[in-house]
Amino acid sequence: MRHAKGLSFLAALAVIGAAPALADDAIKADASVAPINPTIQVSRGDAWTYDLRDNVTGDLTGTVAIEVTKASDVAIETRVTQHKRDTNADSVSVEVFDARWRLTDIGKTLFKPYNDATGVPTDLEVGKSWSFKDEADRKGSTLKIEASGVGTVEAWERVTLPSGVAYDAFKIDVSLSSIAANSRKHETHSVIWFAPSVNRFVKRVDETRVNGKLQNATEQTLREYKPAPRP
Repeated sequence: MRHAKGLSFLAALAVIGAAPALADDAIKADASVAPINPTIQVSRGDAWTYDLRDNVTGDLTGTVAIEVTKASDVAIETRVTQHKRDTNADSVSVEVFDARWRLTDIGKTLFKPYNDATGVPTDLEVGKSWSFKDEADRKGSTLKIEASGVGTVEAWERVTLPSGVAYDAFKIDVSLSSIAANSRKHETHSVIWFAPSVNRFVKRVDETRVNGKLQNATEQTLREYKPAPRP
């Protein structure tokens, strides 16, 4: 998945922290009982590292490391380091989320009330569906981009990652669209596997299209989760 910074608005909506929802033989039904609206508990120092792949070619394109720098009941502030494999270059940015990992601030752009396509919905449980309207404001500009979409919590299932590690996770499907100032239609489809055991997603695939043409198809899978020591 490409990181949100530097992407088009809709691509930013999809990430993060992306690729199309395709059948995955590694995802299997799990007999455990799905929790209802599990608490997300993060602390300063918690860190996740994800492998990024092009979901068309399957090639590994880099990694994204996310570390919590401040956490409260209403916001999660993070330092994000993206490593690009082709150039061996790193870039660092600051991203702010609400308490359910919905993106609110990526530096030059604010999302109001938040970016619904990046986190998990309120009252998370299997079968939940919702619709939304978000707005992105670019700092120092009068340009505002509105996006609308729908989401569904489709299942509670076990997902096995390329590393062989398996997690019980909620499968969340989100689609959204917007019309840019140049009248181009941006559409993003995201599928997120959120695992309460790591307080974040363990797999995410996103597909972004502009005027119906594929622009980005990316996947990120959890490589490592390092929780900070708890008191």
